[in-house]
Amino acid sequence: MGDLGVRWGSCTADGSISLHWAVMQLPPDLIEYVLVHELCHLKEPGHGPAFRREMTLALPDFARRETWFEQEEPFMWRGSVR
Repeated sequence: MGDLGVRWGSCTADGSISLHWAVMQLPPDLIEYVLVHELCHLKEPGHGPAFRREMTLALPDFARRETWFEQEEPFMWRGSVR
């Protein structure tokens, strides 16, 4: 975990996944959502229909969690912890 600026997570071409330290503020279902989001990027790099299909396969309630995350995200603090 680290400080990824405005991103909650990232996935590199070599399969490395990083999560923003602030993910730990989220409820467990949304932590899972962020982690599965990055894991799905290992198979589908974009956010198009194929990516959404992978998300739905991994999390059948993906759409509900996505909406919930979009509602909660603006209130999460991602400032410096120095």
